[in-house]
Amino acid sequence: MFFSKFQRGFTYVEGILAITLTLAASSAVAFGIQKSIRTYKSQQLKDKAVEALIQYTEDYRMMVAYGETPFPGKQPRGENGHKIVLYDASNEREMSFGGNKEAVAHGYLFHDIQVVRNSSECDQILGEKKEYYNIKTWIEWDDIFDKKDDEFTYRNRKNLAFEVNQAVILN
Repeated sequence: MFFSKFQRGFTYVEGILAITLTLAASSAVAFGIQKSIRTYKSQQLKDKAVEALIQYTEDYRMMVAYGETPFPGKQPRGENGHKIVLYDASNEREMSFGGNKEAVAHGYLFHDIQVVRNSSECDQILGEKKEYYNIKTWIEWDDIFDKKDDEFTYRNRKNLAFEVNQAVILN
């Protein structure tokens, strides 16, 4: 068989090199997509935590405004407060490329309510001497999408906090 010096086509090495470069590029794209999905889900988890915290804070503001007296100090006591589910993987669509269907992210809501009887100098000058309540609420959650890649990190707990003042409207 006669091969010409100017024969057209690819050699075996060029073909393997093209396949290797394509594989490397597609791996980089897949890694980027996975990272962006995890970042999106982590932000979605934070958004749900904010919504839950707003509702929790408004519930206690309403309770104080209508004249109910809550327990003072940090409530509930301990590491885990009022437990809520922020994310449950079983509620999502079935994915063909894998996923952990047992993944559940819980949030823990806390509050600290104090009666403020002595107003600041500014309030006394303006004539406001009525007591009010200082309401601090916060939520802590384990971000299951923003895990560290080492084996020593047990959990990645994040938190958000609100602080509001509420006067008693009805007695």
